[in-house]
Amino acid sequence: MVQRALPTLQTFFLTDPRWPDVVAALEAEPCSAYVLGSDLSLLYVNAAWGTFARNNGAPALADGWRTLGPIQRWITQPDLQAFFRMRLSGTLSRDRGWSHTYECSSPYVYRKFHLHATPGPGRQGIVVVHSLVAELPRANHAPDDLIAEFTDARGLIVRCAACGRTARPGRPDVWEWAPGLDAQPNISTGICSICSVQEYGFPLERA
Repeated sequence: MVQRALPTLQTFFLTDPRWPDVVAALEAEPCSAYVLGSDLSLLYVNAAWGTFARNNGAPALADGWRTLGPIQRWITQPDLQAFFRMRLSGTLSRDRGWSHTYECSSPYVYRKFHLHATPGPGRQGIVVVHSLVAELPRANHAPDDLIAEFTDARGLIVRCAACGRTARPGRPDVWEWAPGLDAQPNISTGICSICSVQEYGFPLERA
C-alpha cells in the first residue's frame, strides 16, 4: 500500500527522506488520514480514508480525492472555511501541531471526531489524522413545521459543530435548541457566535 502513495508525494516534491516512514505509518493507521500541501490541497489519503468514504455513501471520494482541490472548497460554510484555513496553515507557519474536536454526523448516526494536524517532514506538508471519539445512534422525530422553520434559503439546516444549537434562518447571530433535527439529511455544520469565541478563539464575520 505504501507504493500506492509515494509517487503522488514525489510528484508534489515532498522529497524529505523521512516521508516514506510517515506514509507507511499512515497506511497502517485505522483512522482516516491525509497529507495536505501548503495550499491545503490533498496530496495523499490513506486506505482508511477510502473505507470511510465508501461506508458513508461517498464512494466517489474514495478514488476521486485528487479532484477535490484545497480543503476549504469541501466546506459549505464560509465561517468554517476561514477557520480551517487559518488553523491548518498555521501548523506550517508556526511549525507546531493543532488539535480540534468536532461533530460530523450522518442522518442516523451521531459522531464526534478529534482532528490532529502536524507539520510533515521538512515542513513540506501537513499530516492530518481524524480519530473517532464517539458514535451513537440517533432518531428522527422532528415535525415537518420545525424542519421548515429551520431550513434556510439554500435548503440547509445549519447546526453548530461545538454546542449543537441550530441557526435561525435570516438571523445569523441567533442559534437555538431545536430537538429532533439531528437526523435530517440536509444538515450542515457551522459555528455559532458564542462557540466561535469560547471554543475556537476565532471571532467570525457573519454575512
